[in-house]
Amino acid sequence: MTKKIVAIIGSPRKGDTVKALQKFENVYNSFYEAEFEYLSLAKLQLKDCIGCHLCVTKGDEYCHQSEKVGTIIEKMLKADGIILATPIYSEHITYLMKKMVDYLSFLYHRPRLFGKQFLGIVVGGPVAKTCLKYLSKTTQAWGGTWVGGFGVPHYDSLTPKYKKSLDKDFETYAYQFYKALEKKPLIKPSIKRIMWFYIWKVNVVVCKEDGVKDFEYWKQKEWVNSFFYYPIKINPFKKAITKLMMNLGKKFMGKMFESYKNIEIPEINKESTIESK
Repeated sequence: MTKKIVAIIGSPRKGDTVKALQKFENVYNSFYEAEFEYLSLAKLQLKDCIGCHLCVTKGDEYCHQSEKVGTIIEKMLKADGIILATPIYSEHITYLMKKMVDYLSFLYHRPRLFGKQFLGIVVGGPVAKTCLKYLSKTTQAWGGTWVGGFGVPHYDSLTPKYKKSLDKDFETYAYQFYKALEKKPLIKPSIKRIMWFYIWKVNVVVCKEDGVKDFEYWKQKEWVNSFFYYPIKINPFKKAITKLMMNLGKKFMGKMFESYKNIEIPEINKESTIESK
């Protein structure tokens, strides 16, 4: 079955970022056929986020740009793989890409992109790793799986040696993306990811009166009484370390916030049944 890949473009113009995407598409399709779709954030014309927080407190349908944000979500949910492509502006992603991330902040609270494979392509500048690290952290918070990413300097100005090296990067990441799309693994979480799951769980329970939408969502997904977002076998060492760190974290937060003093972490009664690859 042909895989669907949506490439979300954070550039305000049709320049090197689009060229890099087209090159990646050509390399990918020279080995493995896929259906590519480009989504230009510039053409989508999202207005500025006004920080109303309604997407978190009431639901993303209450956002003043809900129709356009809904378009982004729908395309990601229908895709097998998602590419986030952005040039580097002032040592970071563009305002267009950051604006999209801001509008999707509710996905930190209510992640829903599990099984979706993400790849980053960052164009220009010497700080590609910084941008890719940010995109990696963000997409994993949404529930996605970060396959990897690479930086693309201005191709035409490179020496033959570095052009060859960059061509190799395109081939390497095209293959990695292909393998990820074929397997679609639900990865075994690190201790850090388990910790973040527990942090969000505690926040959801503590703030269930003010954050009704979050609590309802977590309860519906049965995450309140789960060890992680999806069923997975996790070794006893990770469980023990996580429990220790959470107790320390709870004690620390209790010194700062009244609502954390008497909070009880929900017992886990939903056992994991499958093991991720």
